[in-house]
Amino acid sequence: MRDNLFRREVLGVQRDHFFGDAVFYQPLTLRVLLLSAAGFFFVVAGFAASASIKQTENVRGFIYATNGEVKVYGNRSGVVEKLHVSNGQLVSQGQALVSLIEPGYDQTGDAAKQAIIRRIEHQISHLEARLLLSAERQRLAYDQSEKRELALREEILIRAEEYDLSMLQLEMAEGDYARLERLWERGAISESELTHGKASLISMRKSFQNMRMALQSTARLKEDSRHDAAVEQARLKDEQIALQISLSQLEQRREEALYEQNFTVAAPVSGRINNLLLSRGDQLDPHRPFVSIVADAPDYEAQIFVPSRALGKIKAGQKVLLNYDAFPYQQYGSYEAVVSSIGTAVIDPREHLIPLDINEPVYLLKAELLPLRHNLSLRSGMQFSAQLVTGQRTILQGIMEPLTSLARRL
Repeated sequence: MRDNLFRREVLGVQRDHFFGDAVFYQPLTLRVLLLSAAGFFFVVAGFAASASIKQTENVRGFIYATNGEVKVYGNRSGVVEKLHVSNGQLVSQGQALVSLIEPGYDQTGDAAKQAIIRRIEHQISHLEARLLLSAERQRLAYDQSEKRELALREEILIRAEEYDLSMLQLEMAEGDYARLERLWERGAISESELTHGKASLISMRKSFQNMRMALQSTARLKEDSRHDAAVEQARLKDEQIALQISLSQLEQRREEALYEQNFTVAAPVSGRINNLLLSRGDQLDPHRPFVSIVADAPDYEAQIFVPSRALGKIKAGQKVLLNYDAFPYQQYGSYEAVVSSIGTAVIDPREHLIPLDINEPVYLLKAELLPLRHNLSLRSGMQFSAQLVTGQRTILQGIMEPLTSLARRL
């Protein structure tokens, strides 16, 4: 136990103490190496603390023609009977693009709309015949009323002449009776002669009253006849209006049936045909565009779809780099664009038709294309990848980020 290691060490230290203090010896090369390592460490740390790196987000987008790309839809379903245009062709507004037919057929194999059209045309012919008859009845009624009014006018003239003659006769009878009264007062005639004269006067007055009543009755009959003629003319006119309304409705139904059987889709704007994929016999889907019309000299812009996580630090006027799928950036490089507007409403790809493979809600950014370095031939709908700068941090912050994230959670 006396020869253990601890005891020998203590004795050795005590013995060496008589020779002086121990000094740690460092060779010159070791000192230079340590100083160089320390300097390199401080240089790297300073660079990491001062040098900044950009945080970017890769998003997708496509080229859009701002001055005239119009997607044309069919207003209803149909089978393509004839194509009037082809891809790349210039068209004017209102020009026919495609003719379609209704695909339905009846039991006999005829077009279903054709039987409906024949029935409607049969009804139209009947209504036109009724209109002609109504016009003929109106003409006959007018002629009859004119003849009746002319006859009543002539009768009134005759009644008026008779009335005038009766009035003269009455005046003469009253004069005769007045003379008989004077003669009777003088005793020149008998009372029976006076009574006979009075009876003649009363008879004449009664005849005059009857003549006046006949004249008034004929005048009222003329007014009633005129009123009845006006009522009949109004009734016939109303009948014609009702027939014309029915005829107009039937003609409208015929036009609708003809349009449903054979209809044409026309160009809503002028431009150049693009993306026409239909052929004769294809079924047109009214919910999908069948052709695009682009201005002959279009102006393009970039439409970029950005998720909400990358939207915070993006602002108008910021530059973005576009890598076109059709022109690989390894060969052609990246091209700059400037953000012109930032959408404020989220776009759900399940509710909107977006020509990109996007599986999350996004916001629409529009960017103005800067002049290209190469003579690239851009087309509407070309897709690209865009690099958006969403932030900036130093290298040291990136290295320390796991520790700072852990500290925030504690």
